[in-house]
Amino acid sequence: MNMLNEQKCSYICVISQSNHWWQVDNFAPAMLAIKNYLQNAQYEETIVYGGSMGGVGAIHGSAILKPDKGIIFSAQYDISPDTIDWDNRWHDDARKLKISLENKALNASKTTEFLYIYDPFNLDKRHFIIFNDFLNLHPLPLPLAGHEVFTTMKEAGIAGKVARHLLLSQRSLKDRAASVRNIYRNSRRQSTIYWRNLTNLAARRERPRLLDYALDQLERLGWSDAVSLHTLGLVYLTKKVDPDKAESFYDRCIAIDPDHPAAWRGKAKCRQAKRDMTIAVEFAIAALARNPGSADLARVLIEAAHYAENKEVLACAAHLYLANNSKAREEKFIRQHVPDDIWLRPMDAQVQKFVAVMRIVKDRRPRRYSQIYQCLRATGPQTILEVGVFDGENASQMIRSAASLTEDNNHFAYHGFDLFEDMDATTFEKEFSKYPLSREEIYNKLAPLDVKISLFRGDTKVTLPSYAKKASDKGNCITFAFIDGGHSEETILSDWISISSIMNKKSQVIFDDYYLQTPENLKGVGCNRLIDSLSTDPRYTVEILPISDCFQKETGMLEIALVRVRLAR
Repeated sequence: MNMLNEQKCSYICVISQSNHWWQVDNFAPAMLAIKNYLQNAQYEETIVYGGSMGGVGAIHGSAILKPDKGIIFSAQYDISPDTIDWDNRWHDDARKLKISLENKALNASKTTEFLYIYDPFNLDKRHFIIFNDFLNLHPLPLPLAGHEVFTTMKEAGIAGKVARHLLLSQRSLKDRAASVRNIYRNSRRQSTIYWRNLTNLAARRERPRLLDYALDQLERLGWSDAVSLHTLGLVYLTKKVDPDKAESFYDRCIAIDPDHPAAWRGKAKCRQAKRDMTIAVEFAIAALARNPGSADLARVLIEAAHYAENKEVLACAAHLYLANNSKAREEKFIRQHVPDDIWLRPMDAQVQKFVAVMRIVKDRRPRRYSQIYQCLRATGPQTILEVGVFDGENASQMIRSAASLTEDNNHFAYHGFDLFEDMDATTFEKEFSKYPLSREEIYNKLAPLDVKISLFRGDTKVTLPSYAKKASDKGNCITFAFIDGGHSEETILSDWISISSIMNKKSQVIFDDYYLQTPENLKGVGCNRLIDSLSTDPRYTVEILPISDCFQKETGMLEIALVRVRLAR
């Protein structure tokens, strides 16, 4: 807009407040108001301009505005699955809004001269072919620019130059297109989006040399954005069949954007490829929690729960899918993965509980804690052991996440360890700790959850070994433990020794306070020394979970992650 101001060009911005695709009552009155203004102003030339949904608005608005020219980036003829079944990118919007764009597209101005800019390797080419049948259209194909063509140009450093040629030039649209094509050709290699799209193309067409070349160029440019990392994860998962490396890219993507559902989806698929089915369910829950209306993500969860034989999650995911797709039971995929008896159960209450857990996963702060709750929902342990109860808030959320969705919880137990009233100033300082609520206050807070609550008061270097010995003598194992008590290395090691003695193949132990960045005053606290030791121990599988939290302290930046430890499979 600064460029237009500098050139003393008048412009009007029409901005949508949501993805309504201009199917709102005030769109036509807005266009009429703009038309009246333009007629009174008597400009030499009027141009409509927009990309994707904005391009749709420009085309639809041309029916009223009758502009001289239109500059359109990757606009859609329609988004309805009934009309455009080959392009599902906006089917969820179409179903939610119950809209079709076809009629308004057909009513677009036939006298306006349009320039349609698109990537010929993208689905947008098929929309162009349809528009070309009834609009006065000039094509400007820009190979491998992707759907967000102008964003690619911004990355390549040519957006301003291109905009000047398109909007301010006195030349014909055909000549403007030729100039832009040359500018793009000379600069496109500076865009990560260009190389990302070439990576996808090479993978789809099974061109291994070209794929390796594109991957090298992405690496040269840094590929540190979430979309590029997701692309690399997908390539390594599906084409190079390297789920470990693929998941490392998805982890980096989530570290940048914890609410990236496609990255969580990718992690679920990686774990399926590695036959780690329970964790695949966990990551599929994380994906669906971030986009609950997605049919694709519901299918991913259904598939993961089916292979993990997790009937509770499978039933909830299937009923959620059915709620958004009335014909779900007729689909071959559903018939293969969902037993018929699941549809016979009354599931409203259970689905509501499941949705509530997904809401906890999505909204919990600190962000890293959400990974605890998705783990608990996927595993559904009968017992939770927590070291470091503090105010009971995390205990409450863990119980809500883990407790059975379909049965009573008479056999579900929470075991919480803390100093409670025994916390003193010396321990507080040594353990880099927090002052917890009293045992009575915690019990009163958790009692309404209607599960068995056991609270162990005292130093865990004493209480946990005693607990572990009694459990071991009875042949009992712990399936889930969360360690966030005393922060000294001595206490953390002691807690681990006790808990590790009662682990089995299904056990998961999650540590808090693994420091990715540590201020000087925190040397000697946290679980880093122990975790670094366990990561080289062949008896254990250790993974740093991808979401971390950062806190600015007086002595520097503190970045904290969770770590999961399991017995090696």
